Amino acid sequence: MPKYWDIIDNGMKEGKRLHLSRKNKRILGLCGGIAEYFGWDPALVRWLFFALVVLSFLWYPIFPLAFLLIYFTSPLFFPYE
Repeated sequence: MPKYWDIIDNGMKEGKRLHLSRKNKRILGLCGGIAEYFGWDPALVRWLFFALVVLSFLWYPIFPLAFLLIYFTSPLFFPYE
């Protein structure tokens, strides 16, 4: 079983970078870019993000604001494809 750092090193060797997707874009392309990076279905990533925001609101109401802040500031940190 590969270790975490082996997966990171392999991604770096292949030249993979996390980016905002233009072809799997709904609002900003962050979930589409994450899906392209890991090879997942973009709809699955969107549902996971939505579930994480909703469940975090039930646990502690300030967390969804943090998730949304990260989502909407992502174009400052990640380039478009």
